[in-house]
Amino acid sequence: MTDNDNNKIPTQPVTIQDIAQIADVSIATVSRYLHGHLNRMSAETADRIARIIKENNYVPNKVAQNLKQKTSSTIGIMVANIDDSFSIELYKGAEECLFKLGYELVLINSKGDAKRENQLINDMRNRQLAGLLVQPVQNKLADFKVLSDLGLPTMLLDRHLDEHHWPVIESNNEAISRDLGQMIIDKGYEEVIIVTETVAATTSHQQRAKGICEIVEAAGLITHIIEVDENHFDGEAVHTQIGQLTNHRQIKTALIALNEPLLIQLVGLKIRKNVKYPQQMGIVGYADTPMINILDPDLTLVRQQPIEIGRRAAQMLVAEIRNEEVAEDSVIINAEIIAGNSL
Repeated sequence: MTDNDNNKIPTQPVTIQDIAQIADVSIATVSRYLHGHLNRMSAETADRIARIIKENNYVPNKVAQNLKQKTSSTIGIMVANIDDSFSIELYKGAEECLFKLGYELVLINSKGDAKRENQLINDMRNRQLAGLLVQPVQNKLADFKVLSDLGLPTMLLDRHLDEHHWPVIESNNEAISRDLGQMIIDKGYEEVIIVTETVAATTSHQQRAKGICEIVEAAGLITHIIEVDENHFDGEAVHTQIGQLTNHRQIKTALIALNEPLLIQLVGLKIRKNVKYPQQMGIVGYADTPMINILDPDLTLVRQQPIEIGRRAAQMLVAEIRNEEVAEDSVIINAEIIAGNSL
């Protein structure tokens, strides 16, 4: 068997993953080669990829070919849930930037549903997009195989996957959550209750829960996590569970909502149940829109700057599309704690 035979793939169709495996490079590197981003690899690597592509008669799909020819000025942004103001803020930041650069932004909503996300990704084959911004629902790279096969310039927003493949623009979730945990310790709280959607579902929630729990547990505080479905929030059940966990507020407890929709629900529950804070219970949450301040101007909040995340991701995506240098593979946009009277 010749050396060239070793570089040939025995089965069809040939995929971008096959080319990457034979060339001993990442899929992202092959994608960059296909889009002409040769300044981001050595000449030797580019020559090796070119040779293996030729030997295996690999032809990029029609979408990727159109992208290379720059036939589209439309960019997609697939958000996890348009009912969550955080996702809309991501869109606003990206749209503001892209409009100035001559691109149209199309909003795609996965509704927090993995099956819907898979279907939308499959549909990308038929979309004439120059690039894609994704706030992923799923957290494994394997779940995005179809997208990686397309070779579509892509940036991840707010969350990352189990393997690095595309650039990620996100908040410093774990670090800011540790700061929040320290604030709770400094204020003399003895117990923490975290209210969240399923923690394992998204990396952002994993990071927030980890940052809080590690620091408060190290200080000896009791911690509990209540996982709820924000689309079917049962206020009475949550109120009862909080009462049971805290022995009906006999110790100083801080209640933390890991996203804005749940914080709104908890504030509404506090109002209905006439809970006084911080005398009876401290309340804090992650939120970014003015609406939450209108509902309750005294809240302590963690603000994550989703508009800036969207804007930065859009700038990086356009640079990728235009074959310009993209220096960063990941970007952290620092969140901040806005101190109010609720904690």
